Amino acid sequence: MVNEMPQIVMLLSLIAPLLSYGNIALGKSGKPKAKQNNEKKSSAKITLNSEDQKFLQLTSPDTLKKINEGRPIDLYDVIAMHEAGMSGDVIIQIMQKTDSHFKLRTNQVIRLQSEGIPFKVINFMIRT
Repeated sequence: MVNEMPQIVMLLSLIAPLLSYGNIALGKSGKPKAKQNNEKKSSAKITLNSEDQKFLQLTSPDTLKKINEGRPIDLYDVIAMHEAGMSGDVIIQIMQKTDSHFKLRTNQVIRLQSEGIPFKVINFMIRT
């Protein structure tokens, strides 16, 4: 247990900003529970600006294909979109419109943070 303390402290310091972001509440069991989001998902086609499309076509054509087909995206697609310079709001919009769901493990949250993915994007992913 003593050897695990530094890892636990580090993990809590990484997760704390996500929990304090305001969208995660604790349930009766003490486990995080996402607040209800009553927004309806849009089935409208996703329209990316031409710059985003060109950059994604060069760096991650599979991600662009998923988006254009309205298929769910994954963790690596989120990273690719961030690297393409897309804003967190656009990434979240794409996750909503493609009905993407994530079951993130701790190491994946840490990876997303180390990649510079905005907290609101990570938080949205945790809530799906």
